[in-house]
Amino acid sequence: MHILFVCTGNICRSPMAEGIMKKMIKDYNLKDITCESAGTYPLMGEHPSKYAIKVCKTQGVDISAHTAREISPDLLSRADVVFVMTLQQKIEILKKGVPTGKIYVPSYGIPDPYGGSYRKYKATLNLIIDGLKSFISEL
Repeated sequence: MHILFVCTGNICRSPMAEGIMKKMIKDYNLKDITCESAGTYPLMGEHPSKYAIKVCKTQGVDISAHTAREISPDLLSRADVVFVMTLQQKIEILKKGVPTGKIYVPSYGIPDPYGGSYRKYKATLNLIIDGLKSFISEL
């Protein structure tokens, strides 16, 4: 299974989710699962925000080498699941022809911490972790 994590700028939520998921794949010994991330309106070539990097490091995850990129037809076609952060992003992905059954959004949504405090990023990370645990339990 290949998972594509999608947020807006691809510098906060989706790279955080990608990094944490890669750690969970190792920690839970999940077989045949890969993942990557992209944005609907990415800040092309930018690295994750400093707080995204910092909160991920508290989990033993280094996302500092990530660079933002845009979702593409190729990325969407390779994905078995497109994990989006909000219902609005789900709508945007549906407009690109991705079937509803291929899109996963946590029931509570994950708000964008961009421009916020370290505490806001930490809260976002906790929501991501909870969302990933729920997603994994559904596999």
